[in-house]
Amino acid sequence: MTASGFEIPLQDAAVDGTVCVRLNHHLPTAVERERLVRELLRVSRRFVVMTFFDYDSLKNRLRRLRGKRPKLTMRVEELRELAQSCGRCS
Repeated sequence: MTASGFEIPLQDAAVDGTVCVRLNHHLPTAVERERLVRELLRVSRRFVVMTFFDYDSLKNRLRRLRGKRPKLTMRVEELRELAQSCGRCS
């Protein structure tokens, strides 16, 4: 199956879990990052495994100290709140 992560062609809770690796920080806006996470949560019955650069990670802090733009990302707390708002939490 080929599909967009924003519109996964599955019913709600259709699979036990989803995995998303090294994608989140490539999405240019916070709205798109949230939309992706919401869609993963929608199709997953039990879990979502996702890697992402935490805004407050050492790597992002070092980037800011060096005058570089931090990776486009979310904070752990933002993900937790998003999961809770979708009726999921862990």
